[in-house]
Amino acid sequence: MSQIDQLVQDLFLPNYFFNRGSLFHELNKLIET
Repeated sequence: MSQIDQLVQDLFLPNYFFNRGSLFHELNKLIET
């Protein structure tokens, strides 16, 4: 169980933060133009 939890954290968390960063980047481009 903990092995699966570790795998989920390794895969999901970086993608979550990357997607959030991309979302904020897109919002900033919309605001600037």
